[in-house]
Amino acid sequence: MANQNVLDALKVVTEALTVPVTTTVQAEVLTKHTVSEGEYFVMLEADHGWFSLGDVIKLTRKDGTESPVFTDAKGLTAYVHLPRLRRATPDEVAEGFPTTKAFAKGTVVKVIGNGGGGTNHFYDIGALGTVEREAESNTVIVASDVRSQYIAKTDLEVLTDAKLLDGKLYEKVDEKASIGDYICYDEIDRSYLTDGKLYEVIKLHCGDEIIVDDDGDNFDTYNKRDFDVYKPVKNEAPPADGYFVEIDGLRYAKFEGELRVGDYITASHDFGDITLGKKYEVFGVDSDGDGYIRDDDGCTRFVDADRIQAIYRRALDEREESFVKFGREVDEFKVGDIVEARGIKSVISTLKATYSHNTGMCFSGAHTGFISANADGHEHWELIKSASLVEPIESRLK
Repeated sequence: MANQNVLDALKVVTEALTVPVTTTVQAEVLTKHTVSEGEYFVMLEADHGWFSLGDVIKLTRKDGTESPVFTDAKGLTAYVHLPRLRRATPDEVAEGFPTTKAFAKGTVVKVIGNGGGGTNHFYDIGALGTVEREAESNTVIVASDVRSQYIAKTDLEVLTDAKLLDGKLYEKVDEKASIGDYICYDEIDRSYLTDGKLYEVIKLHCGDEIIVDDDGDNFDTYNKRDFDVYKPVKNEAPPADGYFVEIDGLRYAKFEGELRVGDYITASHDFGDITLGKKYEVFGVDSDGDGYIRDDDGCTRFVDADRIQAIYRRALDEREESFVKFGREVDEFKVGDIVEARGIKSVISTLKATYSHNTGMCFSGAHTGFISANADGHEHWELIKSASLVEPIESRLK
């Protein structure tokens, strides 16, 4: 009986020792001293009717209080009391602010517009730069060789797998590096090498790339192979001689296909008052696709397709073509035109102005743009060079 009592006692002790211990983790209490601008948080409850439970928001301005300024992915801004928040996880940030990763520091971008979100800049369309940091939810600070500026994300195109060095663009390739190419380590545990930096391959040793590190010494990559290879982006091969011609100050490109009014042609041989090699403007095309020109004496002549040596057509990009197909000069806009810029269609309300007589709103920027209204009636300023013509006012009035 005594032995049984001992066994029972041991059983009780064993069961007590095997009971899992629950540890209570105290949630972080956010205060003005523990948060920083640029950090992301999740709403634990609704606040002021602006943000909802579960919304991911970004701290955009600290003001020394426990209720600093936050902005959501749509650009809405409001004061939020810190105890109503918790820190967001990386997955929550990526889902709530999908452009955050796209516009990470160091990302190469190309300027495709101006004035988006009311933010104007002084870069040329097509200029390249790198993101220094995000500002508000809809803008980033972009640096070039000469200056840094705020630019709306809608005015930028992200160039993935690309890096900018000394104004030249390099793209990541799935190839072995050659001398003159560049390599880049995303992460490297060497004090004399920098994460994300391009290093030129100066020579090869037993098939391994040799680069110059940050201390100016040669570095053999034989035991550090976890890098990406970058090659310079090659421009398209220049067109062959005679591909482009200039007529009356405008550029025309050699074209293969059906003839149309406004094209220029050269004849394959001399006949009548038509000179071999001379360019003649096509002012009419019949049902068979053959063209009418005026010969050297100014007389109307019919030119059969088999007598045409070459066709030249006005060299236009897609945007320029949007004007010409409606009979407009390039960049010729009129009030009432439907236009498109950065994928958004709107109707021009005021030309070459920064002041709207409709709403009294003022827009900053040079007088090289127009004011237009979206489908919801919201007006914005747009640079002429960033917009294409969708439908002219003449067509809309028919």
